[in-house]
Amino acid sequence: MLFSKLRIIGLLCTVAVLATAVYVLVQMAGEEHISSLGRLKAPSVMIPLFFLYALHFLAEPVRWTLYTALKNFHAESGRVFFHRIFACFNITALLSYSLPFKLGLPLRMYLLTTFLNLDSVKVIKLMTVDVAFNLFSWVLVSLGLILLLPELVGYLEYSLSPVLIISVTGVGLVLAFILLRMKGRQIREILKLVPPKLSAIICLTLVIDVLFYGVRHLMLAQVLDVDVPALQIFIISIIAVFAGILSALPMGLGAYDASLVAMLGIYGVDIEVALIIALGNRLGMVLTSVVLGVPSALMLLGRQGLPEKS
Repeated sequence: MLFSKLRIIGLLCTVAVLATAVYVLVQMAGEEHISSLGRLKAPSVMIPLFFLYALHFLAEPVRWTLYTALKNFHAESGRVFFHRIFACFNITALLSYSLPFKLGLPLRMYLLTTFLNLDSVKVIKLMTVDVAFNLFSWVLVSLGLILLLPELVGYLEYSLSPVLIISVTGVGLVLAFILLRMKGRQIREILKLVPPKLSAIICLTLVIDVLFYGVRHLMLAQVLDVDVPALQIFIISIIAVFAGILSALPMGLGAYDASLVAMLGIYGVDIEVALIIALGNRLGMVLTSVVLGVPSALMLLGRQGLPEKS
């Protein structure tokens, strides 16, 4: 029942986000921006953009293929094929992007345990490992990049109340302390299951995935003829996406958009142009997940892909 409800709610949320993005995009874009967006139809723009988005959907299955190859995480049935992992993650991509706090994960766990024969305990351990590496990579890249924009740091210090900064930091430290106190031992034991060399490789792939967020935003900005240095757009977009991730809202709805608009505004970018970039990025993510997810569902859930009954 939970699986069915989450699937329906997730699809409804995805359709709502996509429809809202299209409506707002049409309403916000002026004639000159509409003509600029028409350039997205050009193969020289559309094909590279699609592959940039597709690389994001490829990154997580690659990491899980490496995880499941480890002796500690090996499937009971033997070798786990990459195309099955790829299919599982693409089917759940829409739900994971649409539901807050990754509530699409129960569906992902169902698919991984059913079609890959992974034990549920192993799946939970793998998710814990991946979340830890993911957060570490995002924090590392975001903090490193924001230091390259002193004017952005100055803006944040000026616009944010010191009381707010101290309060948020304090709450975060308290929550982290509670988590480490309650689950620290288990988390350390799970992380030890991944060899240091593989951990470095995983973090490297995650860092590359994070950096590609900036590349995608940069391409969208160039299509709209945004007159801002490439480095600024690159850094701002990554920080805005990280803000959306921290908000735990569906696709970072609101937090990502507001952060992107505010930070691009420092460099004189109009609100409507910044929103078009944000909404264009949303459309790219959702449409790519549809293009990859539908064939994956047909392949995995088809007659040949159904799990055998014992």
